[in-house]
Amino acid sequence: MSNPAGRKLRILCLHGYRQDAETFRRRIGALRKKLNSLAEFEFVEGSLEVVAGDESGIPGEEGRAPGRGWWFSREDGFFRATHHSDYQRGFEVRNIVFINSGV
Repeated sequence: MSNPAGRKLRILCLHGYRQDAETFRRRIGALRKKLNSLAEFEFVEGSLEVVAGDESGIPGEEGRAPGRGWWFSREDGFFRATHHSDYQRGFEVRNIVFINSGV
């Protein structure tokens, strides 16, 4: 595959909750390889550390390394998609990433 316009697409890649940019980059390695001639991928790291392991208080989390997140829905640094909340720490960072990345 080649890009007829001669210019590569720029794709902004945002990892999921409790993940990180490097892990996401590795997970889509086959896709990146396939699209190498068409696109360049920009991976961005979430600015908020998500507590994991023993500190999380979640059963089965022992030994898990902290991940990253883009926003929290509670003031205590917690996020759950099913929780309705007006508290959204982290959105300001996401907006800066979009502006500065030029993607």
